[in-house]
Parts: sequence; C-alpha cells; structure tokens
Amino acid sequence: MADKFIDSWNKAHTPEDLSEYKEAGMEKKAGSSRSEELAEERFSSWADNGKACEGCIFACGDTPMDNSPDKSSCLIYVYPKTKPDSVYLEGKPCKHKRTAEEAVQIARSNK
Repeated sequence: MADKFIDSWNKAHTPEDLSEYKEAGMEKKAGSSRSEELAEERFSSWADNGKACEGCIFACGDTPMDNSPDKSSCLIYVYPKTKPDSVYLEGKPCKHKRTAEEAVQIARSNK
C-alpha cells in the first residue's frame, strides 16, 4: 500500500522534464521509481551516529563544536571528508580509534 502511495505522490510531484533534478545534480535514474530509490538510500538515527567514536582522541578539535564524536568528520577524516558509513552509521570499529590511555602507552613505548 505504501508503494502505491509513494508512486502516486511521485507522479503528482515529479517534474516531467526532470530539469529540477538535473540542476540540483540529482539526475533520476531512468525507469526507477521513488520506492526503488529509497530502497537504496541509507537512513540512520541521528542519536546513534558516532557511537564508535566516543572516547577517541581524534574526535576532538580546536573549538568546542569540534569536540563531538557524533559529527561526521574528525581529525583523521577532516572536513569535507567524512567518516566511513560502517563506522559513523553502523557503529563498527574504526581502525584509527585511539583512546587517551592508548596514546599514552604508545608514547611511553616509543621512548
């Protein structure tokens, strides 16, 4: 039922010539329905983003706004680059994550 609603909404609200999509750099795939496009889209709860980055020394920055693990960039993935989806959206471990304790141990072992 939802697919029928989405398709009917798309027909009523999608420009026939698709010029608005092209101007915005979002060319619609030929023959695809909005349902198919949404199936490919990645959605996430904002509350869960960056959970894998909590406690990481690279989640900190120069300003208070930079000190937030839930943002999509960090000192490793510097804006405009973003963290990998697997880390940022899915919460999988990041190969660059270092806690303060790990950083101290590494520094002591390099003396």
